[in-house]
Amino acid sequence: MREACAGAAWWWVASSATWVRLYINMLMKTIIGIGIIATMLAGGGLGASAFAAATEPISGKQAFQVLKGLAGEWTGKMQEGGAEPSVTILYRVTAAQSAVVETLFPNTDHEMVTVYHMDGEKLVLTHYCAAGNQPHMALTKKATSADLVFDFVSGSNMNPKKDAHMHSAHIHLESADRILGEWTGFKDGKPNHSAKFWLTRKKLAVTS
Repeated sequence: MREACAGAAWWWVASSATWVRLYINMLMKTIIGIGIIATMLAGGGLGASAFAAATEPISGKQAFQVLKGLAGEWTGKMQEGGAEPSVTILYRVTAAQSAVVETLFPNTDHEMVTVYHMDGEKLVLTHYCAAGNQPHMALTKKATSADLVFDFVSGSNMNPKKDAHMHSAHIHLESADRILGEWTGFKDGKPNHSAKFWLTRKKLAVTS
């Protein structure tokens, strides 16, 4: 009798443990599924909130909407060479929503401006550099809603085969309020330096 009771008790414990494991597995799958759905919903729209849909290619028009979503003031750190100064970048939508103006180092002697706009179906930019040249770039096929990647097309006031100039740009949307940027410079036809930015959107002060 005791052996029968002991066997029954052992079977109940083993069976219970199995059901607990099955329940935990089912619960985890449900949680993961909810997370995936939430990510898909978050990435369904355009603008800065579209960072979630990171793997699919993006059209020029969609990328332009993402840029418009950056409108406002961004602050953070810049890394170029061995220096890491604080930096401010402003994004402003202008010209009846047809252009986005990015201003780096605003109101300083080193202020630079980049203007983004559509050229037919292509998203392009012109960077007005403190070096006195104006590289022109276009969005590449590598771009997604989380990574806007631009490469050099042409430029003015320079010979791109030998003169120093900005040759590519990359904006990574880490979240709706945090972006990472990298500009790569070329000289003598090959990369010679880069400038990286870690930026956070500056929140507007709430007044009562």
